[in-house]
Amino acid sequence: MPVRARVQNRYGTLHGGCTATLVDTLTTAALLTVSPLPGVSMVLSVNYVAPMPGTPVPAASLPVPAPSGAATPADDSASVALSTTPMPALTGTPVARACPAAGPHSSSSGDGGGSGCGGGSGGCEEAGTEEVVVVDARVVKAGRQVATLAAELRRKRTGQLVATGSHTKFLQIQDSAMDRLKQLSGAEKLQAAGGQAPPRSRL
Repeated sequence: MPVRARVQNRYGTLHGGCTATLVDTLTTAALLTVSPLPGVSMVLSVNYVAPMPGTPVPAASLPVPAPSGAATPADDSASVALSTTPMPALTGTPVARACPAAGPHSSSSGDGGGSGCGGGSGGCEEAGTEEVVVVDARVVKAGRQVATLAAELRRKRTGQLVATGSHTKFLQIQDSAMDRLKQLSGAEKLQAAGGQAPPRSRL
């Protein structure tokens, strides 16, 4: 999966929540290759081994800091002053990276200016800077009621392990009578109920 801006955190790496979602979704897809039931999650665990760098963000889309003392209108009668306190950043970790693709409008510093990143001529994909995470999901064991699944996320460019995940799911017991009922048409359901609408359950 391409690690583009929509799945990056503020440090320009793959968001941890997206990593957990990939483990959840793709291990379930692996389960469906051996079971007709997707089951429900019992335990979902993710180990974050290393940051997964994201595809550089176009310089033109980087946020521009507001000038000191600037204010934004909250409604028609009041305005709220923006905070000018600088937010601490991790040493050596950029908040966003500009696309270094070559071209007359490209930028490598993120100070502004255009960029061809995100498709089209001169984009990051063509410049070879597209970052992709590869997910390997597998079924460890699938029993009658419980399935154990696992996943590994790696950086495609280097093969570096990014995260590992384990997923335990409970497989609902399939009710054959309910399956047959679902296959019946409306008239057949009415006939099966003796010509009357099925009674409503009372709590």
